[in-house]
Amino acid sequence: MPTHNPFRFAFEATSDKPEAMPYVARLRWNSQLKRVEQQLYPMNRQALSATTTRVFGEFPASPMEIIETRRGALTRKRKTMELISWFLVVPRGYLVLIGEGQDTTASDRITRYLSGTLSVNDLGNQRWDFQSAVSDWKALPEHPPTIAPMPPRLQYLEQRRDALQHELQEIERELAALKGSAAHA
Repeated sequence: MPTHNPFRFAFEATSDKPEAMPYVARLRWNSQLKRVEQQLYPMNRQALSATTTRVFGEFPASPMEIIETRRGALTRKRKTMELISWFLVVPRGYLVLIGEGQDTTASDRITRYLSGTLSVNDLGNQRWDFQSAVSDWKALPEHPPTIAPMPPRLQYLEQRRDALQHELQEIERELAALKGSAAHA
């Protein structure tokens, strides 16, 4: 596959369905088993509540690779639909959408592409130019600005507890002082 240095992309999704936890994976062809396989990227997980989890992180990807994402799931009329999408990494540093989980023709095109029987320019619903394609999902700059990560929920709760304890101590001191001055009056 590609020898190009990989781009880095950011991913973030929130889900309240543990059975449809968000993920990012590179799809690869296993020539021995004659099937597509996922290589999951490690992502950070942050519990936002008892039922909601934020999954976030960065992942590398090179031109011509297929990336699969799951952003969670929707439930309508007692039917759950996973929010799965497939993207192609293009040379200009973008992830271009080439299909979604319910699209069996896109899944078939991806299988044929990864097995070597379909051209990269035939991956989309219509003919397009792999070399000049762009999308909204752009690679991160090579030297991204440093952004402080969100503290884990445990750390947040501990800091909040300490601040409340400090505030309670100040209230107790002020109450004691007021009671002392009222007793002298």
